[in-house]
Amino acid sequence: MATNKEILKIREGIYKWDQIRNTDLALNFLTSGIGFSIDKDSYESWKSLEDSVNGETIKNIHVYIGVMEFETTFFLVDSLTDARGKTDPEVYILNRNLFTKGFTKNMSYGFSVNQKLKKVPNILFPEVSDPRAITEKEALERLLKWMLYSDVWFESRQKSKPSGEEPFPGVLKCMTIPFSDLDYLFSDAGTEEVYAFFALREADLHGKPLDVLELILCNQTFNSEGYAVSVKHFADVTRPRPPFSLTDGDFNLF
Repeated sequence: MATNKEILKIREGIYKWDQIRNTDLALNFLTSGIGFSIDKDSYESWKSLEDSVNGETIKNIHVYIGVMEFETTFFLVDSLTDARGKTDPEVYILNRNLFTKGFTKNMSYGFSVNQKLKKVPNILFPEVSDPRAITEKEALERLLKWMLYSDVWFESRQKSKPSGEEPFPGVLKCMTIPFSDLDYLFSDAGTEEVYAFFALREADLHGKPLDVLELILCNQTFNSEGYAVSVKHFADVTRPRPPFSLTDGDFNLF
C-alpha cells in the first residue's frame, strides 16, 4: 500500500502542474518528451481488479499530469480505484493500481527488456487496416500536427474563456484512456508494451470544432531477422480534461 507520504508527494506534483498549466512555462513541460509506455504487467494488474460477478469493470485509465523534480511525470490509475479514493484515500497502491510514468524522449528503451537496439530499425505498418483503429496516415498526420503546431495550440488554450460552447477552458489537467483500448491492443500476441504519444486532432465540443491534445496509443513488435519494428494498431479515443468535463468521472488525486 502506498504510504501517506508517497501519495502526498504525488498530489503535490499534480498540484504543481495545475498551478503552471496556463503559464508559458507549461509548454516546455508538454514538449519535453514524446510520450510514455504502459507495460503488460501494469495492464494485467488493472485487469485483475475487475469483478465480473458484481459487474465492476474499469471504464477508463485516468492519466494525471504532474511535475516532479522539474520533470514532466504521468500518474496512471484505474477509474474503479480513483472512484473509491473519494471515501478511502488509502486505496491507492503504487505499482498495483497506481503507476508512475516518465515522459521519455526515446521509445527504443522499451526493447531493452528483450534486446538492445544496435541500429535504427525499419518501421513497418500493417498492410490491412483494422476498422477498430485509425490508419497510420491519420496517426502520423496528428503526430506531425503536434510537432509543428504545439505552440499555436497552446496559445489558443491559454486564451480560451468560459462560454456556452466551452464551459471548461484552459490547458488540460489530465486525460482519460478507455480501458477497452488497452484490452484491444494487448489482445495481440507478443504485445508486451503499449506506447502513448501526444498528438493533435480536431474534435467536436458542443457543436464547435476544436483542436485538442490527445494520446495516440500503439503496439509494436520487434523482428530481429529483418531488423524492423512492426507497428500493429493505433487507438485514439483518449480525452483531455479540460476542454472535456471533469464532472463525468471521479478524479480524486487532485
